[in-house]
Amino acid sequence: MKILHIACGVSHSNVYLNLFSSLKNLKVEFEVYIPQHKGITDSKLAKDKFPYKYYSSEIIKPYDKILYFSKIIRMKKDIETNLGLTKISLIHSHSLFSDGGVAYEIYKKYKIPYIVAVRDTDVNKYFDKAIHLRKYAINILRNSSKIIFLSKPYKNYVISKYIPIKYQNEILNKVRIIPNGISDYWLKNKNNWKPKVQKNEETINLLCVGHINKRKNILKIIEAANLIRKRGDNKIQLFLIGKKKDKKYFKKLSKKGYFTHIPYLSKEELISYYRNSDVFVMPSLTESFGLVYAEAMSQGLPIVYTKGQGFDEQFEEGTVGYSVDALSAVDIANKIKLVYENHKSLKENCVNMVEEFSWKRISENYKQIYQNIIN
Repeated sequence: MKILHIACGVSHSNVYLNLFSSLKNLKVEFEVYIPQHKGITDSKLAKDKFPYKYYSSEIIKPYDKILYFSKIIRMKKDIETNLGLTKISLIHSHSLFSDGGVAYEIYKKYKIPYIVAVRDTDVNKYFDKAIHLRKYAINILRNSSKIIFLSKPYKNYVISKYIPIKYQNEILNKVRIIPNGISDYWLKNKNNWKPKVQKNEETINLLCVGHINKRKNILKIIEAANLIRKRGDNKIQLFLIGKKKDKKYFKKLSKKGYFTHIPYLSKEELISYYRNSDVFVMPSLTESFGLVYAEAMSQGLPIVYTKGQGFDEQFEEGTVGYSVDALSAVDIANKIKLVYENHKSLKENCVNMVEEFSWKRISENYKQIYQNIIN
C-alpha cells in the first residue's frame, strides 16, 4: 500500500507535517506532491523540517486563477513525469478544487482511487464564487472513494447548498468527518492543575488568539465585552493575541473598546494565557476548523465559537463551551457569562475530551480508510 498525497497547502500550514509524521509512525508508505506558486521558497520544505519523500515544483502560474483547467492538466502531467504512478495504490487529495481536480484526472486515466478533503477555501472561495466550476467539483466528489469534511456544519452546508438533490445521498454515503489535530505539545502539557493564585471573581478574563482581521469578527467580541461592563456584573479584561493582518480594522477596534494586544507569543508563552484566562472567545464569520479552540481546551479553557461554522457540533452544546450567533453581541455576551458561571465543569470536560484532536487518533482513522479502499 503506497499513498500519494497531493497537497498545495503544505507551505502554508503545519497541519500536513503533523499528519505525515503520524502516518510515518504507523508505517504507512507514502510520498507527497507539492505544487507551488512561482516564486515561493522551499524554506518550509527543507529536509530537516520535512523528512518525507516529496516532489515540489513552482508549477502554479498567476493566470491559473482564470485558467483553472490548464493548471489541473499541467499538475497531472508534472506528476506523471516526475513521480510516476505505477506503485501508487491510492491518492489522498487535501483540497477539493486544486488537489482534488488533479486526483480526478489521474483517476480517469489510470483508475487509481482517491479520497478528497473539502476545506474552507473550497467552500468560501471556489464553490461560492467559481460558479462555472461547480459541476466539475460535483464530478470530483462523485468519483471519489471517500470525502473528508473537517466538521458537520460544513458538510451540511455544502451538500444542502451546492449538491443537486439527486446526488446528495450518493455523496453523503462517502462522507467522513475528521477534524484537524493539534500539536502534541498541547496534549503533553494538558492543564490538570489549579492556579495557586486566587482569581478575582469579579473580573472575567477573555482571550482571543488569531490574526486580527474582519473574518475573526473581533469587533463583536469588543461590543459584547462592553455590554457586560454596562450591566455592572463583572469587570472585563480582553487579550487579543495575533498579527495585525488588517491595520484599518485594528484602528477601528481601538476606538470601540479596551483590550490588550500582543502581536506574537511562542507556544511556551501562550500556554500561560490559556491557563489564566476564563473564556476563549472567537466568533469567526467563516472557519472550516479552528485549531486554537482545541489548544484552549487542552489547557482547561472553555470556548465560545460560531454556530454553523467549523467547530460547531464537534461536541454537544454546553459540553466544552457554547455556540453563538456571530452577528449578535448580545448572544456573545450572554454565552460568555454562561461559560463563566459554569467554568469548573466545562474546564474538566475540555481537558478530558481534547484527545479527540490527537494526530495519532486522526492518522489511525486515515490508515483505516486507506486499507478499506485498497483491500
